[in-house]
Amino acid sequence: MIHIYPGYNKNNEQENYECLTLLKGSVYSIVGPTGSGKSQFFEDIELLSDSQGVTRRVIKSDASIPVVAHLSQKMNFMVEMSVEEFVTIHASCLGVGDTKKHCDSVVQLANSITGEEIFCHDLLTKLSGGQARSLMIADIAMNPNSDIVLLDEIENAGIDRLKVLKMLSDANKMVLIVTHDPLLALLADFRFVFKDGGITHFLKQTLEEKRLSKHLLQIDRKQSDIRQRLRKGMEIREDYFNEKKITME
Repeated sequence: MIHIYPGYNKNNEQENYECLTLLKGSVYSIVGPTGSGKSQFFEDIELLSDSQGVTRRVIKSDASIPVVAHLSQKMNFMVEMSVEEFVTIHASCLGVGDTKKHCDSVVQLANSITGEEIFCHDLLTKLSGGQARSLMIADIAMNPNSDIVLLDEIENAGIDRLKVLKMLSDANKMVLIVTHDPLLALLADFRFVFKDGGITHFLKQTLEEKRLSKHLLQIDRKQSDIRQRLRKGMEIREDYFNEKKITME
């Protein structure tokens, strides 16, 4: 777990909390307008900020050196090697015994969250954005050493973002996700709200929000279905929306 002690926002005002404790196996969404301090918060966590940084926020960990995995929007593969070579090399560095089995598991996991199938012989540099991110996330999920996972707007990555959250949570990772997606924000166990470079709210998911997120989930599935129909060259007619009404039940 990590403990966050208050820093100061851009107006030199101290954040209004005593100590926030974050746990493994929980999902934390981070919301706020562009420039509100979300990326700086990630940097503070990666560096275990000691009050000498921009925000003067202090972050302590129960582990001496926690392993933080950070996946940003602009991250991509630059090395000329196959998927199998990359995953196998990483597995060897982690001390995994059966690297072939590990590689197969990572690729299978990656394919469960991307719409375009990945093959072991595929070159990393030839992967699409969605394929690359799904491979990175699957590799993180299968890494027993990564305690904390920082995700930046995965709703724009072309992958199944809901499966990603479940995958990482099931792997007992502490997941922090910057998002502008209301569904992801509401599905998280806890929610950080940022403004003017500081944390203004730290909220636990309420029972009502949990119920309302199911309503948003129905809408999201409807949109996903429309997206798939459009990709197949199908026409969308008005009667489609009357096939199944979205309810609050």
